[in-house]
Amino acid sequence: MKKLLLVILVAVVSLSTNTFAQISAILQHTNGTVEQFMGTYGLSLALDAANNGDFIYLSGGAFDAPDDITQSVSIFGAGHYPDSTGATGVTTIAGNLRLDSCNNFYIEGVLISGNLVFSNDNDTNYNLTFVRCRVNNNISHEHSQGYSNMVNFLGCVIDGQFNYSKFSSVSIQNCILTGFQIGSIGNVFSNNIFTNQFINSASLNNIFSNNIFLRQQNSYLLNTDYNNTFYNNLVYSVNLAGNYYIASSGGAIDTLLVDFISTNSTAVFTYQSDFHLRHPEIYVGNDGTPIGIYGGTHAYKEGAVPSNPHIQFTNIAPHTDGQGQLPVNIRVRAQGGTDE
Repeated sequence: MKKLLLVILVAVVSLSTNTFAQISAILQHTNGTVEQFMGTYGLSLALDAANNGDFIYLSGGAFDAPDDITQSVSIFGAGHYPDSTGATGVTTIAGNLRLDSCNNFYIEGVLISGNLVFSNDNDTNYNLTFVRCRVNNNISHEHSQGYSNMVNFLGCVIDGQFNYSKFSSVSIQNCILTGFQIGSIGNVFSNNIFTNQFINSASLNNIFSNNIFLRQQNSYLLNTDYNNTFYNNLVYSVNLAGNYYIASSGGAIDTLLVDFISTNSTAVFTYQSDFHLRHPEIYVGNDGTPIGIYGGTHAYKEGAVPSNPHIQFTNIAPHTDGQGQLPVNIRVRAQGGTDE
């Protein structure tokens, strides 16, 4: 209930005008106290006031990217799909999001318009989780002596290239990855859609389960000397060890998905695409669920709606009633399916 009330508070602030100019960050401390920070610097101000373990709830709108984040906090936005954030607006972090030695960091439901930069040096980030976010550009480490361990991406869209150097124990599940993938070693990939290739350096000792590969050539991935393990992936190439489904021998894969066109040229993500398989009963994963983003234990959520209560509908009267009150109707739906 506290989370629901905070979401409604953020909604009322965001909707105080018909534009999304009044953006707000709500900081909930672990002791239960709440602070509110208005404007494009709201996220930065909330982080400055936050302690490890605190929660930050962001309204729709564009927040200036903060300086390096060092706190172990959880951040929730309103989402990044335009058709699922009509009542609030997309939550955007404008610029590069930089993480520096912030163990146990969690972020969900935001669009990162720049790069995702792991800026720690001479130490290691542990346990960072990204859920239902979109990263418009690249993901990489900034320093040669910085490392990140136990990094999780669930239900995300990653537009840029992902350089896995300096990362270990990465788990990418139910994501759409449209950029080049570089040098992954010892990581786990399940139920993803790759619209581009693994390039530049060998990717070794990874586990790939129930993924869809939209590009035929993956020589830095498919060489049998690299000890990658494959289970029930949908691919073009037959040069793949383990169980697999062959889509075609070089043709387009668009007939396999409901509404997505891809050839061997670079494909991009659009919000109009439909990544459901036309025949999910044919392409079954090693866990018995469909391959691709709608199978597995973290099936892709339509509209990437965040797990915190989501504002579906708002109706604010243009003027007060006879008692001097302003009628406001806000419908919030929790992920469990309950309307409030």
